[in-house]
Amino acid sequence: MTKSFSYAKNTSVHVVGSFSASAQDYAKAVYALETRQGAAVSTNDLAERLGVTPGSVSAMVRKLAEVGLVEHEPGSSRRA
Repeated sequence: MTKSFSYAKNTSVHVVGSFSASAQDYAKAVYALETRQGAAVSTNDLAERLGVTPGSVSAMVRKLAEVGLVEHEPGSSRRA
């Protein structure tokens, strides 16, 4: 089962410097993939783009969701 998530389109403005370079890379990749695909981004798609494991993606996505940068849909099998 592939987990999907999307860039939160209605996020408030955050200070970029307050996030690690890794978190910024993930957020940028989510945005780029979602913009290109026009749909939620799968964990596997993001892992492939960043050259990391799906488990690493899941951990970072949970962190990004906690601060409102992405909307996470755990257990969703929706694909772009």
